[in-house]
Amino acid sequence: MTGNELILGRDIFEWLLAYGYPIFIFLSIIDSTYVGFFAGILSSWGVFNPFIIWGICVVMRLITDSIFFYLAKSGSSFLRKFKLFRKVLKKINEKKEEGEIEWAPLFKEHIFKTLLITKLIPIPGLPEVIIIVGGILKAKYKKVFYGTVIGQGIWAGLVIFLGYEFGGVVQSAKHLIDVIGFITVLLIVLFILYYKYARSHIKTRTWFKEIFNGGVDTKVDKK
Repeated sequence: MTGNELILGRDIFEWLLAYGYPIFIFLSIIDSTYVGFFAGILSSWGVFNPFIIWGICVVMRLITDSIFFYLAKSGSSFLRKFKLFRKVLKKINEKKEEGEIEWAPLFKEHIFKTLLITKLIPIPGLPEVIIIVGGILKAKYKKVFYGTVIGQGIWAGLVIFLGYEFGGVVQSAKHLIDVIGFITVLLIVLFILYYKYARSHIKTRTWFKEIFNGGVDTKVDKK
């Protein structure tokens, strides 16, 4: 029995080897951050190939984001089942009824950059809002595609890497110190980026203020 089997147990280890990837594909639709981190840990124990896990994270997020984009573009009522999306659709429709949306051309022009940044500084629900607004305003899908692939690719790679490194903590106390130090530095950098860009840049945009007037609640809850 290997050390990895001792950590998980032989039965669980063999079961994950047999069914781990299909389960991960399903779970990554719901959430790719926490699931990706845990899959990174399992990768360090020999259960998964981290590069395959990374590819699944990117592809599944691209598929779900593309579905949201085209549902919004086609005016599908399905999105109204979600509280956050229902609020966004209501705000945009109200603006359309008032006339031309002044910030729409600028939003569509910079949707790639905005989506990329929000993927790297993950405020739950905000990337989806940007994609849906882009669909409603009929932004170019190519910008959404590249923003998702690049942003999700970097973020998923980082999350899986952290999980992979954290998995080694079980086997080495020195490794634990190194990982904690790296995570601390990373969190500081993300915090600085959030306040430098997301807080001072995105939240000052006209489209953000109009959509989230009265407060920001980016939880994608079904009612």
